[in-house]
Formats: sequence, C-alpha cells, structure tokens
Amino acid sequence: MSTELTELDILYSPSRWSKRFPGDVVVEKHIELITKCSDEIRNELKSDLYVAYGTGKREVIDIYGTDLDEGGIYLSGHSAGGQLIAALFERFIPSLPQEDQSLFKAAFLLCGIYDLVPLINTKTNILCRLNEQSAKIASPLHMRLSSAVETIFYVVVAEHDSPAFVDSGKKMHEYLLSLGIGSNYVFIKNVDHFDVIEKLIEEDYELTRLIIDVIKKNSL
Repeated sequence: MSTELTELDILYSPSRWSKRFPGDVVVEKHIELITKCSDEIRNELKSDLYVAYGTGKREVIDIYGTDLDEGGIYLSGHSAGGQLIAALFERFIPSLPQEDQSLFKAAFLLCGIYDLVPLINTKTNILCRLNEQSAKIASPLHMRLSSAVETIFYVVVAEHDSPAFVDSGKKMHEYLLSLGIGSNYVFIKNVDHFDVIEKLIEEDYELTRLIIDVIKKNSL
C-alpha cells in the first residue's frame, strides 16, 4: 500500500480536520494534556491501578474514585472508546441480571466511529487487519443492541471533527432510536475531535454541564 494518504484516509483521520493545529501537533498536545490530567486525578482520588481484565500485559485498566459514593453507573467512551461502549449493549450488558442492568443510567458516546467497514480501504487497516465480515462484527451499527429502560444514550459529535465521524454519530443516534433505545444527539460547536474532551476540565463547558446535570437528575 502506498504511503501517500488518499482522500478516504484523510476523511477518517480526525487530526486532519482540526482548525487549531496541524494534525501531528494536535495529537501531541492532546496526549500531553490527557496524560497530565490523568496523573492529577490519580493523585487526588483513591484508585485501583493496573487492574487486569485479561491475560495480556496491556489488558489492564485504572479505576479512579473507588471511595466515592455509588449512585449508578455512567459509561463514557471517546473515539474508538465510543464504539466499545456501544458494543457492550450487544451481549455483555443484556446478559446481566435485570437488577444489575438497571444500574447503567447513561452512556455518553463521544465522537465515535460506529461502522468500521469503510476503514477496510484505509491505512488504518494495516494494523486493524479487518475484512468486511470482521468489520461488521465490530461495528455497533451492525449489531443488535438492547438496553434497560433506565439507560439513556448521549451521542456527542464535534463541529470540527471529520465529516465521517459526524455522519457516523448521526446514524448511531438514529439507529438507537429505531431500536427503541432512548438517545439524545448532542452537537457541540467550536470543538474538534480532541478538545471535545480536553475541555471537560472546564466547569462551564457545555459537555461538562450536561454530564453533571444527567448525574444529578438520576440522583434525585
């Protein structure tokens, strides 16, 4: 495969659509900020670090705020994380007892890509090694999702994200509704694929307020 980027490669490269910095710079700055914020939160909250969820060396997660009051479960995933959060509602969450399913109050899907089939013909697929069948299996838009009545989805897209990601978010929202799952489509202006979550450190940021309001509403 040629090293030159095609139009499809660019379309599915969110860093190419940022209006703040060139692609390589916006990614570098994003990593720096997220790492810094993660370190600060890790030092402020009681946490369980490097909790294994598989057998691989990298199959670990950090659980922050283990001493905080329980008030339901709120899921959130950004970019590929949005795809993974949505996929939980295909088999894992529906397999839980109804009482446990009811703990999942909301799911925030942030700038995800929910149909991986177009990635087959991009350079991303050099590492992913998807074919049409495996791409569909991993794509929430090709899954039969189900959710407890209590779980409400918030499908978030950024104005300055790749048009492919914005379109995927719209389709995901519409698909959830077609399945009878509660969903809200949230279009956030003046942010890109990266600062849509970077700005969550700001108390007056639209998405910060939304998440806090949803949690407060469910705590009443």
